[in-house]
Parts: sequence; C-alpha cells; structure tokens
Amino acid sequence: MDLIMLDGLSKLTAKVGDTFRAAVAAGIEIDDWPSLPEGTVVIGTVDLVKSARHGHLTGVIGVSFTGIRLSGAREQSIKGKLTSLR
Repeated sequence: MDLIMLDGLSKLTAKVGDTFRAAVAAGIEIDDWPSLPEGTVVIGTVDLVKSARHGHLTGVIGVSFTGIRLSGAREQSIKGKLTSLR
C-alpha cells in the first residue's frame, strides 16, 4: 500500500521513539470490498536513526507502522514495516 507522509521526518532531528502520521494514498479493496479508504491515517514509530554527521556516509531512518485510525473509529494496533520508498 502506498502512503503519503503527513508529518515530516528528518535524519537530522528524528529520535528513536518519535511518532509520525501517514495517510493511505489510494483506497484498498479486498475481494471487491472497500477495506481501507483513501486518507485513512496510519501511525508510525521511528526505530532507527543514523545521521550522516555521526560518521555514516548517508543518513538512515528506520520506521515501523504501529496503528491505523479508521474514520469514526478509535486507533487499532497493527504491525507493519517499510518495504520501499518512491
């Protein structure tokens, strides 16, 4: 699923444990039933930060996805990981 970041993350300022929000870019259907509408909010957590200024050639931010907030519902726990960037 493609997500659009709602909150910015920077390898210069992010800290392990920081949370962020992203939104589902295009609605998801399973067996022709709407499951996650476009704009559904996904909650993530920063798991790893390596700044280029601390001796690394490039900066790295590792994240996981920990919750999803469906419209009109409270947050539900999920376990998700980042598999690619565009």
